[in-house]
Amino acid sequence: MNLVIKPHYSAAELAGMKLPGLPTSRDNVRLTAERESWPYVETTGRGGIRREYTPPAEVVAAIKAKAAESVAAAMPAPALPIRREEQLPLIETEAQSLKADARRGVLQALEMLMKRSGYPLKKAAATLLDMARLGTASEQLVKMLKMARDERGRPSLDGLPSVRSVLRFVEYERAGMLAPKKRERDMSVPAWAPFFLSYYQRPEKPTVEHAYRLFAADWAQAQPGTEAPSVWQVRRFLQKVGNVSREIGRMGERELKTLKPFIRRGFENLLPGDIYSADGHTFDAEVQHPLHGRPFRPEITSLVDIATRRVVGWSVALAESGLAVLDALRDACLRHGIPAVFYVDNGSGYKNEMMLDVATGFMSRLGIEMVNSLPYNSQARGVIERLHQTIWVNAAKSLQAGYIGHDMDREAKLATFKLSRKAIKSAEVSAMPLMAWDRFIAFCDERVAEYNDRPHRSLPKITDQATGRRRHMTPNEAWEQHVAQGFEAHRVTDDEARPLFRRRCCAPYAAAKSSCSATATLPALWRSSTASSCGSATTSTTRA
Repeated sequence: MNLVIKPHYSAAELAGMKLPGLPTSRDNVRLTAERESWPYVETTGRGGIRREYTPPAEVVAAIKAKAAESVAAAMPAPALPIRREEQLPLIETEAQSLKADARRGVLQALEMLMKRSGYPLKKAAATLLDMARLGTASEQLVKMLKMARDERGRPSLDGLPSVRSVLRFVEYERAGMLAPKKRERDMSVPAWAPFFLSYYQRPEKPTVEHAYRLFAADWAQAQPGTEAPSVWQVRRFLQKVGNVSREIGRMGERELKTLKPFIRRGFENLLPGDIYSADGHTFDAEVQHPLHGRPFRPEITSLVDIATRRVVGWSVALAESGLAVLDALRDACLRHGIPAVFYVDNGSGYKNEMMLDVATGFMSRLGIEMVNSLPYNSQARGVIERLHQTIWVNAAKSLQAGYIGHDMDREAKLATFKLSRKAIKSAEVSAMPLMAWDRFIAFCDERVAEYNDRPHRSLPKITDQATGRRRHMTPNEAWEQHVAQGFEAHRVTDDEARPLFRRRCCAPYAAAKSSCSATATLPALWRSSTASSCGSATTSTTRA
């Protein structure tokens, strides 16, 4: 029974309460009330008029005690106490940490001033600021006051905080929040985001505007009664999404790899010749063909030593081929030494029987281990890829005519193209603006020499003897440093090179005249020993 505290009770209500000292039947309660003359009022109820009595004080006290007991009994069992986790300390930025330290220093100076002068807090803060403005405070204290000020507040002509700001520092310290709060961006994902991304993250790479129009049209049908976000809300959401997460679906795994972080390989413990890396590059300018003089783009194969960043071998060929790679490898083995590891891609110029055959392949005969990088993973060969930009792309741009790179002005490119084709039609050699083949070979040799004598950022720093200033070592200096420390390269001698790199001669010249043009990609080392059998059409593509 729910007990209610009120001024009047019926006899039935009082009997139902079963209070101590009162009868438990309605009639007996009525008799007790009449005998003790309890005040009453008459009310209209079911069955006619009834009396409701005002019980004496002791009965009212018993009713209140009974009501308290019933309320306590009806309360649910106490839940287990919630375990409160300790809040992790605030991850502060460097600016927040410096500002907190400055405020801490200001409060220490304020406390010292209060102890010495006996001033209360507010007067001590005002005195401290007056001293800073008048120049009687130390320079360190003035700088701390300026650094402690929150720039987001009202502007200050002298850069000092106000008295109220200094008093706030005291409050912040008591709360353990001296570092200013940094407003965090709302990184919650709205409900419409997955639906919009299904239109945006497509390989066609639609613009935000185009994807939004498709999204807004379907959103009204998919979520009737729900207002679609504005295009500006969509743009702000995309700005919060990480680069990789945003481009999933718009890019494949290969392209996404360019957005992901990478680990840079160290080479401090390598010796010269431990690893050679090779790669081919189609020259970004046209030169004259060595046989007929028409414009074409030669293929340059470069070998770089990873330990010193030195270009140890290179060759120029009419097209990409295994012979072009062999020519560059021959140049490196003769002049700089045989590598332990040959790190290359999966191109046909490297993965062929001429290189990999167990019995006759050059890797087996020279004792070199060929290691291929993962497919579509040019980042793994960043050294040689960057070398193309440093040497050959810049070399092509330095030519007065013939450059046809992607960043070349289209009008200028077309003018050079017309000029070279006009010279071909008129058969005027002097009018040809493109570099001749022999001059191009010498030009490439000069560029490689310049690169090997230029400081390289990935190499250690030394003190330049001529200027006395610190600079990075050049690839040649790095190689010579290893030589001075006892390194000795294992080179291929001339006697070993003749049988090792000897090519198979053509059939009698008259029967194989058409195939002699293939010798245009062979090194000069072979020219003297084969000229008598292959005729004078043989042309070397590298320097002797």
